[in-house]
Amino acid sequence: MSVATSRPEYATLLAKTLPAVIHSEKENEHYTALLEELDHKPGKLTPAEERLAELLTLLIEDFEEKRYPLKTATAVETLEELMEANSLKQKLDRAVRCFADRAGWLPAYQRIEILRRLARLMEREFDALAMLIAREGGKPLIDAKVETTRAINGVEIAAGDKDPFYPAKITTAKLSPRFANMKLTSFA
Repeated sequence: MSVATSRPEYATLLAKTLPAVIHSEKENEHYTALLEELDHKPGKLTPAEERLAELLTLLIEDFEEKRYPLKTATAVETLEELMEANSLKQKLDRAVRCFADRAGWLPAYQRIEILRRLARLMEREFDALAMLIAREGGKPLIDAKVETTRAINGVEIAAGDKDPFYPAKITTAKLSPRFANMKLTSFA
């Protein structure tokens, strides 16, 4: 049905909803409910319903832009707002207090054991981690496998199980044979 043939239907919809410039929150809620009703209507909207939805959208946007104007914010103001909205300031303050309270720290041997368990877990989940890196980073799988191996090596270095300044051999058999004997050298 074309717009021209839907005029009687559109006129009926206009008479039923009586859309007008929105002046109050109550009117805004009413028109928003009408728009949501159209949005949740099963099946495809008729051309008349699409035009009504477009009109309601314009009226709602106009009201909300005037009623709730967004001020231009600097990057710092935006970051501060996000931090406040997510209670990050309090979380960061707590983290600083916890870090300063060495009595509350886990003993080194427990931290090392946690890192070793993490490295073993990463090795067990090697293929899943590599696939995740490949999908999210848009990398070839072979590059993702190298990155996964480096991540495991990083955890092992943090645990003190590897010397970060000694060239390490990638020992995983999960890499392509051409990378099986790759040497990683540190440029520190």
